[in-house]
Amino acid sequence: MLKDFDAAEKLLSRAEEVNKKKNGMEPRDRLFLNHDRARLYKDSGRYEEAMKRYEKILFEKSDDGLNNADRLNSFMEHRADIFSEILTGIAKCLLGEGRIIESENLYSEKSKLKEIRVTGIYGEIDKHDKLEMQKNKIRILLNQIFLNETSVVEYKDIRAEYNPETDNTIFKFSKKVIKKRSRRFFLVFKCLVENTEKCVSEKMLNQFVLDHGESINKDDSGLRMYVGRLKKEILLDRFIELCPKHKGGGWQLK
Repeated sequence: MLKDFDAAEKLLSRAEEVNKKKNGMEPRDRLFLNHDRARLYKDSGRYEEAMKRYEKILFEKSDDGLNNADRLNSFMEHRADIFSEILTGIAKCLLGEGRIIESENLYSEKSKLKEIRVTGIYGEIDKHDKLEMQKNKIRILLNQIFLNETSVVEYKDIRAEYNPETDNTIFKFSKKVIKKRSRRFFLVFKCLVENTEKCVSEKMLNQFVLDHGESINKDDSGLRMYVGRLKKEILLDRFIELCPKHKGGGWQLK
């Protein structure tokens, strides 16, 4: 707060040394130390270094057994205050780097999340569904900001484009254009394309979608239906075949 950034950085380095001497750093200690580092870098204008710390907080692999989507969801639920501060910090760094639209989008979605959380009694009826939808939008934004997710995938004469601002997927093929109001169509297509000539099981498809920040019903994700619709609606059946059970089942692009 006093802007004595050199002294603050020395103290944080010392705190990290002390924690490392213990039998492994506790997750809570790691979170707060990384967050303090991110704030230090953000406030001193070292935006790139700050963003790396925010990425570490949100996306570093953990041994908690959770996929990235569930971990972010848990973060939003159980550490709402610090998560809100992290979103504000990321937005300020984006603004400092000249990424104005991304910064504005993040501020906007953060405000919407707060509004839903403090809704009055008449908003309680569908509050859970609204919260889940809003958290999903924030997950998509964070994936886009930090993971540089490819928003265009091409295979043969099919081109898929995903727009995170509208949450739309557009398929272009054989001089036709089809718009789908779901990111999952894009992710299902992307998974199949990235594993061309390999058998993609439903389990692999589910994990791919989860790893890219989407939430699904693990008992019945419904992603098999997405493959079926792609086969029919964008004529993907020209290039796809079923895999035999001894290879794990699923689908394979030729």
